[in-house]
Amino acid sequence: KSEGDVVKTALNPEPLRLISELSQEGFYQNLIASPNWMGSILEYLEQKEYAEREMDVQERKIPRYYYFLSLAFCFIGISFLIPTRRKAS
Repeated sequence: KSEGDVVKTALNPEPLRLISELSQEGFYQNLIASPNWMGSILEYLEQKEYAEREMDVQERKIPRYYYFLSLAFCFIGISFLIPTRRKAS
């Protein structure tokens, strides 16, 4: 209600469709015009999930911090072998 009066609006699907096409991950489904709207939405979601699963499999990173960690442990071991006080003469 606007100022006590009932406001009637109409859906303009063209700008919504255009926005969804311009965005990278956009999806627009007109629920009134499509009788199988639930199937279309589920199909879209399954395709996105499959694409994300494929991307996860490809993005495996090789851990390379072991080299620096082993070097640090070597330095710690060497530090125990080096005396900290000088002998009195």
